[in-house]
Amino acid sequence: MPLRQRWAYKDVTYGAWCMMPGALGVEVVGRVGFDWALIDMQHGCMGYEGALDMIRAADIRGLASVVRVPWNEPGRG
Repeated sequence: MPLRQRWAYKDVTYGAWCMMPGALGVEVVGRVGFDWALIDMQHGCMGYEGALDMIRAADIRGLASVVRVPWNEPGRG
């Protein structure tokens, strides 16, 4: 069931805040049983390409990913 749907049903979910760049940390988060990973581009030290690698790693593990963007700039991307 998708994460948004689980939240709509008020299911308890567990997630991890990923601030360090690299797919390995996200892979570990997915392997140990978390439901989602937050990729923190605002206070983390990864760029756009690094965040994409982390999102791909989450996807491979079947882990929902949420990205905290560096700033509110709708045209960025």
